[in-house]
Amino acid sequence: MKPQKKRSAAARVFSDFSNPALARVSEDHFFESLTCFSILPDVQVHESEEMIRVVSPGIPNWLTNAVLRCRLSPQNAHTAIADTNEYFYSKGVAPHWRLCPSDSPSDLGMHLARQGLALVEEEPAMAVDLERLNQDTRTPAGFMIERVSDVATLREKNIITSKLGAGRSLGTLLLDLFTAYGFKSDSGWQHYIGILNGKPVSCSSLFYATGVAGIYMVATLPEARRKGIGSAITMRALLDARKRGYRVGLLQSSQMGYEAYRRLGFKTCFMIKTYVAAGPTGGS
Repeated sequence: MKPQKKRSAAARVFSDFSNPALARVSEDHFFESLTCFSILPDVQVHESEEMIRVVSPGIPNWLTNAVLRCRLSPQNAHTAIADTNEYFYSKGVAPHWRLCPSDSPSDLGMHLARQGLALVEEEPAMAVDLERLNQDTRTPAGFMIERVSDVATLREKNIITSKLGAGRSLGTLLLDLFTAYGFKSDSGWQHYIGILNGKPVSCSSLFYATGVAGIYMVATLPEARRKGIGSAITMRALLDARKRGYRVGLLQSSQMGYEAYRRLGFKTCFMIKTYVAAGPTGGS
């Protein structure tokens, strides 16, 4: 695979901790974490004044088939939603409308519901001042964290990518994306593996963009949970970001990880609401 030109991770370090500024940069970073897939030939990103559409034709999944940053008027919302849904379905995938506070109209969720889309998830978008991290994390004996420096290690030890099948899938898209960015210490994407008594049990990724550092894809095997491992691997990534001069850390939390992130110092900026169509064409 020959990726297109890679987007630059360089940006002025963001350090405005007012609530509106944090919400704005959190949205921008979230958008960038999805539009960065445009470097892959299997993912198409279309940006217009009305919206951003990220689509991976023929590769159904929740990540690379998304509608973002909607700027619709109440008068054209119905038509724009119907046309956008039809566009995704024509590509063999279902759209995941990911709504943030700046989306318009303000009742966009109601417009989506009127056309048969359902609210399926609400994720807290959270932020932390990297100078005020709560570093009082404890992990079991025999636990260590290593930064991934090559694709072979990522494929072998990352508990997400190592379990994803071959063929055209979200797993291959992720591996292709990370390979395109590379594994140098100054790359825009960084990856970490948590190893307990010689076995990979946890992983996380860090994305530098829009002047902030975003945590993504934190996962821990069930048998290794409730030991502080998820917090520790998140903390390691954030401390690396702080060493690079970054001031703001961001993430979108699962329900399982929410309290752990709060203990690290993260605070909720807003909720990201995901709408998908009900029935056979909706889930992926």
